[in-house]
Amino acid sequence: MDEEKPIITPEETLTPTETETEVEAPTESTPMPPAEPTPQKKSQKPLIIALVVVLVLALGVIAYLLFFNQQSPDQSPTNPTTPDTPETPVEEPVEEVVIEDQTVTTALFTKLLALHIPKSKSYLNYAQNYKEGQTFEFRGGYTTNEHIYPDASELTNQDKLYIVTSYLKDHDDFELISNFDVPSNYFATKFPTYCDNANNMDQICTNNQGYAVSEEKVAETYQSFFGTTPTFENPTPICGGAAYDSEYHIFHDTVGGCGGVDPINHQLYVSKYTTKGDLAYIYASLDTIYEDYDPSGTTSVYRAYLENADIWDSDTHEIIAQDPSLLHEESLGVSEYGMYITPENYTFFEQYRFIFQKNDDGNYFFDSVEKL
Repeated sequence: MDEEKPIITPEETLTPTETETEVEAPTESTPMPPAEPTPQKKSQKPLIIALVVVLVLALGVIAYLLFFNQQSPDQSPTNPTTPDTPETPVEEPVEEVVIEDQTVTTALFTKLLALHIPKSKSYLNYAQNYKEGQTFEFRGGYTTNEHIYPDASELTNQDKLYIVTSYLKDHDDFELISNFDVPSNYFATKFPTYCDNANNMDQICTNNQGYAVSEEKVAETYQSFFGTTPTFENPTPICGGAAYDSEYHIFHDTVGGCGGVDPINHQLYVSKYTTKGDLAYIYASLDTIYEDYDPSGTTSVYRAYLENADIWDSDTHEIIAQDPSLLHEESLGVSEYGMYITPENYTFFEQYRFIFQKNDDGNYFFDSVEKL
């Protein structure tokens, strides 16, 4: 009997594609070609980061230039300055304050008085218009004050030596010259012309009864008054001053008398004492009084500091006329004048500021004077 063949329906018929696929399936001996990679979309993150960095840098440069121009308007970026250094703290300005300590004002006044009247102790014995710490009178004939005004740089080493030695002698700091191991005829040898005159055979010539002071004492006082070390030499030759002896290292008395009348007188009025840091100031007003000793003459009071040469012409022997605006008061004849500068009118007179510097020991020494 013949075997029955299966009937294949149309639905069971394989499509050509499926058949092809099955037939062409790869075997172990036939390698499959590599699959082509699918194209990927590029990331934009690096570009965005780069733009942000550039923008930040640009803003930083702009901010720096704005700050730089504000701090140093004269400097431009094309001319860069040196690298910034750490800023130092700005110190507050030192204020000028009134001195309340009377010990300080007394010490300052003592030196102010000695600058104008080196023999201040003797002056105080007969002064009438003197008021401690505030007013005194002085004349130009026997002092160096005309070298102080208005620029104290004119005060020479010799002037300072005159002030110091005169101050020391007047304040009893000179000793008998015999204490310095000098010959017994020291003064007779030193001043032969004077001592050979029979009228001058006084104790200084016969018994060496003159006085002297050591270099060391002079240097110590000079340092206290002027803040420097002196050069030892003869002081300014003013009547009654001392002389220097380099052999025995002393300043000693001189001989001879003084005479004459100085027609110029000054009054000084202290308005205040102040300090500013290591400086001390004395504010003072000054006048000038000219007395014409002719009975028909006048006493004139000026609001300014005037020297002898400003008032009296030594060649013509005539009074030099002053600016009328400087005249404070005028009276006939020689008057018993009082203190013309007062707390009520001192601003109408010429004003000066005396400057003192403080050293490491707390001592104030005279430095200069300013006309205000």
